Amino acid sequence: MKLLSLDIEKFMTIGEAKVSLSDRGLVLIQGRNEDDSSAESNGAGKSTLLNALCWVLYGETAHGLKADQVVNRKSGKGTRVCATVEDDGKRYSIVRHRKHPTGKNHVQVFSEDGEITKGTDRLTQEMIVRLFGCSKDVFLASIYASQEGMADLPGMTDKNLKAIVEEAAGIDRLTRAYDIARDRHNTAATRLASEETKLESTADQLRSLVGEIKLLKDKVTEWDAQREERKANALKEAGRLDAEAAEYELSLDTDRSSEDIRAEIERVKATIAGADKHRDLEFDARGAVVSAESNKDRLSREYSSFVEAAKKAALDARGVADQVGKPCGECGKPYGAGDLDAVCSNHKKRAGDFVAKANELKPQIEAADKAIENAKANLEKVIAARPDTTAATEQISKLNNELLSVSRIEASAKVAKDRAKDARAQADSIARETNPYLSMISTKQERAKELRSSLGELKANVEVGRRNIKELAAAREVFSPKGVRNHILEAVTPFLNERTAHYLNALSDGAISAVWQTVELTKKGESKDKFGISVNNVYGADSFAGLSGGEKRKVRIATTLALQDLVASRATKNIELFVGDEIDDALDESGLERLMGILEEKAIERGTVMVISHNDLKSWIRQTITVVKKDGQSRMEEA
Repeated sequence: MKLLSLDIEKFMTIGEAKVSLSDRGLVLIQGRNEDDSSAESNGAGKSTLLNALCWVLYGETAHGLKADQVVNRKSGKGTRVCATVEDDGKRYSIVRHRKHPTGKNHVQVFSEDGEITKGTDRLTQEMIVRLFGCSKDVFLASIYASQEGMADLPGMTDKNLKAIVEEAAGIDRLTRAYDIARDRHNTAATRLASEETKLESTADQLRSLVGEIKLLKDKVTEWDAQREERKANALKEAGRLDAEAAEYELSLDTDRSSEDIRAEIERVKATIAGADKHRDLEFDARGAVVSAESNKDRLSREYSSFVEAAKKAALDARGVADQVGKPCGECGKPYGAGDLDAVCSNHKKRAGDFVAKANELKPQIEAADKAIENAKANLEKVIAARPDTTAATEQISKLNNELLSVSRIEASAKVAKDRAKDARAQADSIARETNPYLSMISTKQERAKELRSSLGELKANVEVGRRNIKELAAAREVFSPKGVRNHILEAVTPFLNERTAHYLNALSDGAISAVWQTVELTKKGESKDKFGISVNNVYGADSFAGLSGGEKRKVRIATTLALQDLVASRATKNIELFVGDEIDDALDESGLERLMGILEEKAIERGTVMVISHNDLKSWIRQTITVVKKDGQSRMEEA
């Protein structure tokens, strides 16, 4: 890449200038400030030439000025810089404007075939970077050396020196790659830890749920056994009532039934011709008493039966409720009220049903007592008014007593049979009851199925995460300071040593040596990783700190130029220009003579070398550009 010329208009201190940059050899740039009597060359704008070149190519000066900061203060507008370059035999013009009447704030690129500017300044800038094959930092590092920006490389610590060389060798990209690899590894490790925590938590939940299901299955068995017991008790009660009915029937001391006795009474009554009507009345009155007493007896037995049944159901409910809060024998988890509500509610419902039935009988029993009282009173009235049918009446009375006894026994037997029927119906109802624990098991089994599915996914995620973490750890190790970065440092060290030796031989006639090294020997003779520059003067000090100021300057120049050569070797295109900004500072005449030899060598290598200096170097450099500042603007005078 050859830089041909630079046209400058109203850029920083320069009003207008045109400079040829191609194949000029050594060129001295000096300054003369006619505006400030306190300065001779300072402030004249000697470095503006380089800044103009940097700005037109990258939109920013070597010192970081951009936008309106580069506009000439006196004119306040119309800034324009045009750089003409040649690449592979083809010419290009790059023009950048700021507050320009026609170019506005845009950058343009022209080739021999016409304008090739892209649609936006950003895209055009990307094209310029591709054309030069390097960024602004690499561009400046490869063509520009300044006293102000010259680092004290030999005096730097291991960390700082390594950072500069890594950047020069492009290893800083690997540093960023290491940061990315480390962040990815840390992120993956955090994600894996989270997945492993989820896996462990899910496994714990599943184990707990399996234990709960096992416990509920035991409860199913227990509840089924209790149901069978309640069913058996109901059937047992039915059997007892059947036996009670049979006992009532066997307790009769006559073979006659109540119907037979009634028929006999009717026959006796028929013998009492004159007292038929009265007998009928007395019979009806007695029958009413018997019926009322029988009805009360039946109601009383039913009432007692319902009360006993309600007590038993309530006792069953309390037995279930007493389990609430007690620990499980298997897992130790206390029973919750919700776990036993269904069973308890069933017992309470049955108890309530029996109480309701018993309460329904109370008014009927009271009415039966009243009916008995009324029937007996009526019977006494009828007896008092009956005709003298003593014998027949006595017989009928006996028959009635017999009928009453038989009727009571038959009524009791009927009540026992009816209750036995109810008990069997209750047994059938118990048999049809649904085990409440079955639905609870179904719900928990469904949840266990979901957890097993989730557990499978989490195991797969953890397995993938563990494989991924191994790969990321390997990548982190590769890009770590002891990985490929260290390998590249060791690879570029011979190049730096060769170039440093080349420049120091020229500057000190071989008296001073500076060796870049990646390993240092401890006092015990052991090797340890440490990047540094070992300096020795065969006629003087054996360290950089012991050198004189001029000797240190030579070492700094040599190591800086060597590092610059390393940067230039990274550029995809060789840029045929070198600018030395006050690099001759602090050198004696012998040092200047040797520095000029190096710069002449660079002029042959680069085509053009421009030296910015306060010193009078015309004895060594024949071409001179003087930057003269007057009335707020600078102009260039060539000689």
